[in-house]
Amino acid sequence: MKIFVLAFIMALMVAMTSADSSEERFPPPYYYPYPQPYPSPYTYPYPYP
Repeated sequence: MKIFVLAFIMALMVAMTSADSSEERFPPPYYYPYPQPYPSPYTYPYPYP
């Protein structure tokens, strides 16, 4: 019976870690507040002041 409890806990941990890494699996599109020329002094992903 303890084996089933351990397996359930392991499956729950795997499900939680896969849900936490949703940002890595689905990265957001690259947004720029305004259009930049190609030789831009700013770097990815957002311009820094």
